Formats: sequence, structure tokens, C-alpha cells
Amino acid sequence: MIKQTIEFTSDTGDLRIQRKTTRELKQWQIRTLQRFRQEPGRPRYPIRWTSERQRRFVMAKLTRENNLPYRRTGALVKAWDVNVDYQQVSRWEAFQINLLRFLAEFGVGTRPQAPAAGVIVEVTNDSPIEQYVTGIHQQGFHQDTGWYKSKTVLDTVTAEVEGILSDL
Repeated sequence: MIKQTIEFTSDTGDLRIQRKTTRELKQWQIRTLQRFRQEPGRPRYPIRWTSERQRRFVMAKLTRENNLPYRRTGALVKAWDVNVDYQQVSRWEAFQINLLRFLAEFGVGTRPQAPAAGVIVEVTNDSPIEQYVTGIHQQGFHQDTGWYKSKTVLDTVTAEVEGILSDL
């Protein structure tokens, strides 16, 4: 299982996230899912096994599952999920806070402290095979087939989302 969480909070103290930023984040979310859900082409033969023991284990497993010749299920790529959670006050709450701030300037009540707007971005994959196909224990034959390294893609999409949220 892989889980990458990135939290951003507004440095400017804004209560709301701009519409432009939410639109860019939605487009980023779609592009990111497309990247993670890409499958490479057919395997390259001969398959580069790590050991003879691994080859025997995989062949026995595929035989038990009646999956020879091997057919991809797509479960790994479908397990990728990208969530964007906006931490912001509603328009009505922002109006109330601004009104109370205005009144506090005239000595009526106390100045309210509203939480700054923020964004939590989470990229996850709960598939148990992710670590062997695209993750930290990626097997040589998956690399030969053309599977991406999830860490490399995560680094790229993290830099992209940081660029989008740099103005937050």
C-alpha cells in the first residue's frame, strides 16, 4: 500500500480558495489519475526472473488461479486514487467573519480568528501488489515490461501540485 499526503495552508490568511485554483486542481487530479492508470504493453520475453524460486512460485500461483497464459485484471491501476480536500470556510461563514471583523474595528465585540484556507492532497493505492509492480520492490520483469516507478511519478505530480498551490 502506498499513501502520499500533502497539506498546504494559505500564507496570506485567505478564508477561501480562488476558483481558478480549484479548477487547476481538478485538472491536475484528472491528469494524475490518467498517469497512474496507464498500463504498459505486453510483457517482454524472455522474462527476467529474480530467481528460479520466484519463477516456480509465480507459475504455481497462476496455475492455481487458472490464469495461464496470464491476463491482466486491471485491479492494480484501478486501485489508484487521488483526492483533493478543500479546507475552507463557506461563503456565508466568510461573510459573518468579515462582518465581525468590521464591527470589532469599531469596538463592538472581539476580532474573530478564522482558519486559513488549505488543501489536503492524497494519492493512494491499497493494492498489495503495488510494491512489486510499480513500488519500492519493483521486480525486474515489470521494469522490463515498461511499468513506471510510482516514486518517480509521485515526485513529478507533487512538484506540479506545489506549483499550483504556491500562490495559496
